[in-house]
Amino acid sequence: MIHIIKKEEDDQRQLHVTVEIPEEEAQKGMRDVARTLGREMRFPGFRPGKVPYPVVLSRLGEEKLRAEALEKMIDNVFTEVRQEVDEPPYLQAEVTHLELKPMQVTFMFPLSPTVNLGNYRELREEVPVVTVSEEELDALVQDLRERHSIVETVERPADFDDLVTITGEGHVLNEDGEPGEKVLEAADQDLLLDNNQLVFGAEFVTHLVGMSAGEQKTFRVTLPDHFPGEGYAGKLAEFNLTVTAVKRRELPELDDELAKLEGDYDTLVELREARRADLLEYKAQETRSERFDQLIAGVKASGAVVYPPAAVKHEIDQIIEEMKLEVIRYGLEWDEYVAGGHKTEAALRDSLKDAGTKRLESGLILRKFIAEERLRATRADIAAQAYRQLRGIDKQLHDYLFEALTKGRGTDSIINEVLMKKAHERIEAILSGNAPDLAELQAAADAYDEEE
Repeated sequence: MIHIIKKEEDDQRQLHVTVEIPEEEAQKGMRDVARTLGREMRFPGFRPGKVPYPVVLSRLGEEKLRAEALEKMIDNVFTEVRQEVDEPPYLQAEVTHLELKPMQVTFMFPLSPTVNLGNYRELREEVPVVTVSEEELDALVQDLRERHSIVETVERPADFDDLVTITGEGHVLNEDGEPGEKVLEAADQDLLLDNNQLVFGAEFVTHLVGMSAGEQKTFRVTLPDHFPGEGYAGKLAEFNLTVTAVKRRELPELDDELAKLEGDYDTLVELREARRADLLEYKAQETRSERFDQLIAGVKASGAVVYPPAAVKHEIDQIIEEMKLEVIRYGLEWDEYVAGGHKTEAALRDSLKDAGTKRLESGLILRKFIAEERLRATRADIAAQAYRQLRGIDKQLHDYLFEALTKGRGTDSIINEVLMKKAHERIEAILSGNAPDLAELQAAADAYDEEE
């Protein structure tokens, strides 16, 4: 029987429990260890299993016997201690301290995080109206035309709107006119000769127009203001490039046939409206993310999020596992990936600490917000979300996938999407001062739970 001599919770939701093992139990454990070692080790003058306890004690020393006895007893000790902990541990407990005489063990139990949302319902912010312009929609449809374009190699000089395949390099010129930092390294890279799309600018495009396959050219251009990379814009750069192929693009007509190429659409009008909805949702999602960040900032200012440090470690573990799956999916070796970017996994884990902390805190706040706001994913919500997700899917697969998303393994994912959407809508309602009354929400939630 153990004796708890100290039990206290710190300010990071960690419960520290120190127990003492009665000396008679400790002595019994030491004798059990001595009997085992007396059978396994050679003691001159004694047959295996017949070595007296004082001989083993004298040979190995009391400290070693106590240490090995405690190691063998610790699982049973933990089982007893666990029964004395009222709150279920959030994560696996750890042994943080050992004493051999008297025999004592200190366990640390990470407890569930606590979240106080503070006065989040008093947050106010103007919520912008999200719209999609016709110009934005035209650009999306043009991208679709280019994606479905037919490309063929031609034997003529390159012209505007052609694709050219280039090989070579480009360098920013230093003050002495010598090549400096590299801004382009191309090995059979395709470039579209379009002044509006190429990051190197119209001047760069002009130099390539008129070149034929097999031609080499060295030229200088001033990098445009929008050139990516800090400190490059406005600098003079020299390029040494060879055109290895010239390709003509034939774009499909802007008609109903284009809509049919893109999926289950009969007309161009249907396609445009579907893309309008997609872009509207994308913009809305960006706005929701900004509003959620405001909620998190508000909670941190007026509320509190408290969690054990082990929770961040656990979150990083999950991020690492997700990264491993992605690396394997792309056919790479995990060890090589880590060695190439971070040298060691420990360094990678350290670099993920901020991301892990942010993801943990965001998840905790979101779950508490969903609970406080009595948000639910009804059967109708789940079905509607599944229909949205399966839009454009082949009719033969639709029913099978719908069943999987609403009643099978995909249900949790759909429920999460529904709750996320409702949470973002509620955040916007709070920020604009139009949130429903909590008492009414509780009544509605209770009624739904009774129906279920």
